[in-house]
Amino acid sequence: MGKYYIGVDGGGSKTSFVVINEKLEIVNSFKNGPTTFDTVKREDFIARIKEGLNEVLPHDGELSSIFFGLGGVTSDEDEKEIISIVKSFPFIDKKVKISAKNDIYNAFYTTFDESGICIIIGTGTVIFGMDKNGNKLRLSGYGFLEGDVGSGFEISLSALKILGQMYDGIIPFDHTFLTLAENINVSSKEELIKIFASCDRTAIAKNAKFLLENSNNSHVHNILINGAKRYALYVDSICKRLPTINKELTIIGSCGLNNNYLPLILDEIHKLNPDIKYIPHKHEADYGAAYYAYLLDQKN
Repeated sequence: MGKYYIGVDGGGSKTSFVVINEKLEIVNSFKNGPTTFDTVKREDFIARIKEGLNEVLPHDGELSSIFFGLGGVTSDEDEKEIISIVKSFPFIDKKVKISAKNDIYNAFYTTFDESGICIIIGTGTVIFGMDKNGNKLRLSGYGFLEGDVGSGFEISLSALKILGQMYDGIIPFDHTFLTLAENINVSSKEELIKIFASCDRTAIAKNAKFLLENSNNSHVHNILINGAKRYALYVDSICKRLPTINKELTIIGSCGLNNNYLPLILDEIHKLNPDIKYIPHKHEADYGAAYYAYLLDQKN
C-alpha cells in the first residue's frame, strides 16, 4: 500500500516507464518504442503511452503523480496537449497529478536536487542549468532541423554529408565510409539522395553507434571535436548567465557517455571552465522522471 509515482522517459529510440514508492524504491518498469513528441506520429505516441501506463499502473495503494519527460517537448502548448491526452485515458484517476516537460528534467534529477548543469546527448541534445534560486536555462534542443549539434543525429547527418562529398569525388573514399555506405544499403549517389529525402531522424541517428566506434577516422574525429566544442560553449554560456550555479556537470545519453566521445567533450569544456566538476549520473533517466513525479507530490 502507500503512494506510488510514475516517471516516463521518452526519446527517439525508446520510452521507459518506472514506478517508485514512498521509499524511492523502483517497484515496476516497462519499455516500448519512441515517443519523441515532435517526430512520432500522434496515434503511435498515444498508443505507446497508453500501453506503458497500463503495464505499470499500481494495483494497490494510491497513484499520486505522473511525470512525462519527453524529447521534442518545447512549449507550454506541448505540455498541455500531453496532459490532456493522459487525462483522457479512462484508467487514470482524476486525482492523479500529471505534469509534462522536456526530457532534460529527467536527466537533471538523476543527479541533482537543486543546482547543477546537465547535458543530454542521445538522438538529440539539450543542455540545462539551474541555480539554487530556481533560475533555469535550457539551451539547444530546437529540433532535428536545427541539427542538435553534437547529437547522435547530427553526428550521423554530418557523416552522410561527407559520404556525399565522396560520391561527388571531392574527397576520396576510405574504409570507414565504405562500411557506413554498406550499413545503410547505399551503393550510389542516387541511393544516398533517397536517404536525405526520407529525413528519417531515428534511422539516420542509428548510425552514430558505428561512427563513435570508428572515432579514429579523421573525418569522424573532426565531427566529434566540432560537437565537443559546441558543448563547451553551451556550458560556458550557462556559467556566465547563472553565475551562482553549482559548477557540477552530469551527462546522460548513449552518445555522450561513449568512451571515445566523453573525454573530448570534457576536455573542451575544461578549456573554457576548468573549475567544472564532472559527476557521473547517479541514476538512469527513467528514475529521474519518477523522482521528479515524487517531488511534484511533495510540493503540493
